[in-house]
Amino acid sequence: MPKYRSLTQNRRLFGVAGRLGLTHEDLRDIAFEATNGRTEHTSKLYATEADAIIRSLESKLPESERRRRARKSPPLRTVQYHRQKAGVPVIATATHIDFMNRLRRKRGISESGLEDLSARVNGGKRKPKTAAEVNRVIEALKAMIRRDAKPAASTGGSKEAA
Repeated sequence: MPKYRSLTQNRRLFGVAGRLGLTHEDLRDIAFEATNGRTEHTSKLYATEADAIIRSLESKLPESERRRRARKSPPLRTVQYHRQKAGVPVIATATHIDFMNRLRRKRGISESGLEDLSARVNGGKRKPKTAAEVNRVIEALKAMIRRDAKPAASTGGSKEAA
């Protein structure tokens, strides 16, 4: 059994129809013709039928409107969200790596020492490449710097001193 049209197709169908000034009755007539009389309800359109109607209606839009729609890309935040949901790793940027190296120098750690730290926090990876790996190293360095900044605890009152 063929698949019915999707929510995205529904939005595009009614969006294009609205820009062309078509009413719901006009869409029902178009659906009736496109399905060879099978149905006049847009909710009963198959995905292939909905695609054909959308392409047909979009071809009737003015050229400037078609070009404008073709160039529009989704917001960056949406793209990033979809990549995160899909599990696509983000490569560390030069700025991110520079920040890690500034923290390394502030702590007084050599490059080989940084590789050792990275191997400990990243499960054996000596050179962090993804943003998540660099973040783990940065957080470890920040914790070390915070620990260094705390005053040494006094040893008075310990049982071993007695």
